[in-house]
Amino acid sequence: MMNIFGTKKATTVETALKGIEKVNNDISVLQQEEAKLNKQKAQLVCAKSVIEAALVIDENDKAAQKQKEKAKSKIAELDSAIKELAQKLQEAKEQRKEAQKTVDYAKGEVFKSEQIQILTKVATVKQLEEKLKTVHEKNNFYKVHNLVEWGKAYNFGTKDNGRNLVTAEQTQFAKQQLQSAQEVASKQAGEIVSKLLNQLEKELKDRGVELQK
Repeated sequence: MMNIFGTKKATTVETALKGIEKVNNDISVLQQEEAKLNKQKAQLVCAKSVIEAALVIDENDKAAQKQKEKAKSKIAELDSAIKELAQKLQEAKEQRKEAQKTVDYAKGEVFKSEQIQILTKVATVKQLEEKLKTVHEKNNFYKVHNLVEWGKAYNFGTKDNGRNLVTAEQTQFAKQQLQSAQEVASKQAGEIVSKLLNQLEKELKDRGVELQK
């Protein structure tokens, strides 16, 4: 997988911003120092011009010659210091580019993390739906037992060639037992689904994903 950010260690946006803030402070200090040195150099160049003007009047002025050499030496020192400082500034600016990349990467990773949570929930629901469809297809069958069959289970007799139970009381009892079974099954199913949803919610929450129910 292509990575235009290179090898970046995982870090928080806050930490990354502190990193770029430090580099910016370093650059500011270096720029101030550079401005100070350039000002000193400009002053020396100006002073050297004055000395050279004096030497035009009297080229044998020893004091002026000495001052001119001192100015040249000092300007050379400043040129060296300015050059060294420029190199440090360049390096600091490169560091700032890398620091900015770290900030950008950290922010991108926050977005990616948020998207992973959302996509995890969506994918979980989709896959759950697919699994439930398969479970439904394989388990959604039930042989419907009529009241006569319920009555026979309790050893009741039948009449009308087996189409009805012998007494109205037996029929009512069989109907009550059927309804009772349906109610218990519905309650148990509700408890199972509730437990499954709670477990699903817990699993998602452990991954930072909130399930809307």
